[in-house]
Amino acid sequence: MHQHSSVFFFVFAVAAGLILVGAQARVVDAQADSQVQALYDLYQSTGGPNWINNTGWASQNDDPCGRKAGNRPWYGVTCAGGYVIKLKLDRNGLGGVLPASISNVPYIEGLHFRGNMLIGGIPRSLGDIQSLRTLDLAYNHLGGGIPPLGTNSTSLAYLYLGNNQLGGTIPASFQYLTGLAELDLASNRLTGPVPDWLASLSLTSLWVAYNSLSGQFPLKVCQSLILCSAAFNSRLMCPSMSCTCGAMQSCNCNNMCQTSNDCTGLCTRCVGASPIMNGYCQ
Repeated sequence: MHQHSSVFFFVFAVAAGLILVGAQARVVDAQADSQVQALYDLYQSTGGPNWINNTGWASQNDDPCGRKAGNRPWYGVTCAGGYVIKLKLDRNGLGGVLPASISNVPYIEGLHFRGNMLIGGIPRSLGDIQSLRTLDLAYNHLGGGIPPLGTNSTSLAYLYLGNNQLGGTIPASFQYLTGLAELDLASNRLTGPVPDWLASLSLTSLWVAYNSLSGQFPLKVCQSLILCSAAFNSRLMCPSMSCTCGAMQSCNCNNMCQTSNDCTGLCTRCVGASPIMNGYCQ
């Protein structure tokens, strides 16, 4: 009897294992199909046939990573373990809108679309990508408000949205991006204050120049930075000279304090700054 029980449990364990392996395989297949469809959507939505380089994309061969014999990775695609982890399509003639399905690339770490002709808004779905570390949408024609990217994409470390037509305020959801090191929001249409909670992030570089920000630039934010660009915000008041001392290596407070900017703060040369980086106020 004991022998029969052992055989039964062995057969049961093998069957359960096969079911589990089959389920895992189906998940992997679903993720692979999802990422390929997301790339197809990107190609179609952004005028793929007119890209400067669309090698591989035009064939739509279901193999963006070039794993099959005779195939090469699609242009701008970097993979690991059969999954796309980076899309680098800077200055490649992309136009149109970014599809919401771009978030269906399950393990993407970097989206680089700088210097294209993208229009419309930034998809809210980008905030759902938990693996995303770099998002570069600078130098496009994106408009509307900035979506709450900090909701789930807490891994984000480098966010570049400068030189677009984005409006509204700096999103409160950014305060959850505790690992954010570089934030570029320059040359947009942002209004409101520079929030003091930016100091609680891991920011070393902040670009907010050429917007319509107002209020006092928080001293504790400035003190936490190595590079700060906040020039030409018509109602943004310059912080005091202590802002630029310490870790600060580059500060264009001198532009911020031009008389045309209604700056009421005190700007004085910072002795502790690096002369190579022109890190001083005058």
